[in-house]
Amino acid sequence: MDMNVKGTLRYDLLEKSMNIIVERYDIFRTVFLHEKVKRPVQVVLKERPFTLDVVDLQDLSEDEQLERIEKFKQQDQLRGFDLSKDSLMRASVFQTGPASYRWIWSYHHILLDGWCFGLVVQELFAIYHALLHDVPYKLAPVKPYKEYIKWLEKQDKQASLQYWQQSLAGFDGQSTFKEQRKQTNEHELGEIEWSMSKEETAALSELALQQNATLSSALQSVWSVLLSRYQRSNDVLFGTVVSGRPADLAGVDRMVGLFINVIPRRIQLTDHMTFRALLSETQQQSLAAEPHQYIPIYDIQAKTGQQQLIDHIVVFENVPAAKKDEQEARLGFTVEDMNVYEKSNYDLNLLASPGEELLLKLAFNQRAFDPQFVHTLKEQLSLLINEAVMHPDQSIHTLPLVTKQEKQLILEEWNAPELEHDQLYLSKWFEHNVRKQPNAVALSAEEEQTMTYAELNEQANRLARHLQKMEPNIKRSSPF
Repeated sequence: MDMNVKGTLRYDLLEKSMNIIVERYDIFRTVFLHEKVKRPVQVVLKERPFTLDVVDLQDLSEDEQLERIEKFKQQDQLRGFDLSKDSLMRASVFQTGPASYRWIWSYHHILLDGWCFGLVVQELFAIYHALLHDVPYKLAPVKPYKEYIKWLEKQDKQASLQYWQQSLAGFDGQSTFKEQRKQTNEHELGEIEWSMSKEETAALSELALQQNATLSSALQSVWSVLLSRYQRSNDVLFGTVVSGRPADLAGVDRMVGLFINVIPRRIQLTDHMTFRALLSETQQQSLAAEPHQYIPIYDIQAKTGQQQLIDHIVVFENVPAAKKDEQEARLGFTVEDMNVYEKSNYDLNLLASPGEELLLKLAFNQRAFDPQFVHTLKEQLSLLINEAVMHPDQSIHTLPLVTKQEKQLILEEWNAPELEHDQLYLSKWFEHNVRKQPNAVALSAEEEQTMTYAELNEQANRLARHLQKMEPNIKRSSPF
């Protein structure tokens, strides 16, 4: 996590505050032993001193500062964590000016999730505030994570596995965006981030409220429509990240540890389904899955016999944040903006952060997906959201997917003025695609048979040459 900080940041107080957090929660004093043992063991240390790294870059130019910080971030990501001996949390502060800092905070996801991180940040700032003003800090008693472990042991795991087996029965599997995805073992993070306007966010929220659904269900519904168009199927599946915090466990909202889980979300569309009906169905499915969302994804995959069940995820994040003016008054500094880097096992993730303006992000592997294709996804998703809000009672299969830019390309650039009828327009359009994207799929049929524009063009030319040779023997025109 990379944060820009403005104001006066006391290094000594920040380090002391973080040490209090480490002492307060066992999870920050934990190592995981997995070598030369029959099964992995979690060991909680009595003490684990935390050291804050501080680097003064004020003597460097702005470009040199950015270069140093970016190099550090890359090295930090490559460094990773040794679960058996490393402290699974570290932090560094780079001072870039008299009242400006970059705060890099890294932790292993085995420790905690985004919800927990929000709680930890709130408590960290409360402790810092107390130390800054030399007053006692008051924090709620710690709710031990082991109570969640006890809750897990009481659950009927077999009944939950049966639920997932029934929910996924008959699903044949899918390779999402197969025609656009390149097979690779390499990973290079790419991100496209944008925000919906306040008016658009309010309209989508209102539509969800009308159906007694969440904003998360609304986003999943729109994504399933987009996915079905690319998959050419009414039966689609993607992973969703759930909080994993059981409502019947007292104090679970204050526990710190890893709760989140990835579960499959299967959406089955019907021929005449409206978006309003789809939204209600998605919400009902979410409620039905809630008692069973503690089951790890690897157990679900084993039960259903599909080891590659999920190849991308949709994440709706809820991380509390303090207002800047409140931070400034209490702490003497503000966190201006926050950028999060998370290593993912998936080549494509759709992430959303709620607020007055819904923040959306497509995080993707640039080795697997062309950035231009992901940009097209972004435009199509934005268009579908707006169309679904304006026409919730219209069939989802008639919601338009052609963006303004694509429409302009088709109507103006490809449909040149000299063209007089549709046959010439079609040939011009086809020739354009042969030149611009010869290796893109032009035709597809069952059993995953495909033909690129270049291959189709070759076949068409071969047929044309054959017809030209036959021309002297043709006495009347043939309708093609």
